[in-house]
Amino acid sequence: MKVEALARLLQSRSRCKVFVTTREFCLCGMLSNLRAAGDSHLVDVGASVRVLRSGELLAEPVRSGSLQIEAGTLLTRRLQTHRRHVHDRVVPEEYWRHAAAL
Repeated sequence: MKVEALARLLQSRSRCKVFVTTREFCLCGMLSNLRAAGDSHLVDVGASVRVLRSGELLAEPVRSGSLQIEAGTLLTRRLQTHRRHVHDRVVPEEYWRHAAAL
């Protein structure tokens, strides 16, 4: 998903569940309030679960701050696409359970 598609989604609803993959972590969370920040974008992250490159799982039931979306950030609303994005990482099964519950 491109940032423009996320912007269209957030215009029609206040927040949406999105899977995000960066070099440092993968995340499933409720995103809102997309805004430009120079060459990238910022988005607020509500309830979320993420797995760091180290394999550490972080579940945050409330707003956890903002996320910078850069050119290399992979965004999707589809679980199977997200699984392909993180195929080369160790992702605990607990991450997928938390993601399904969001």
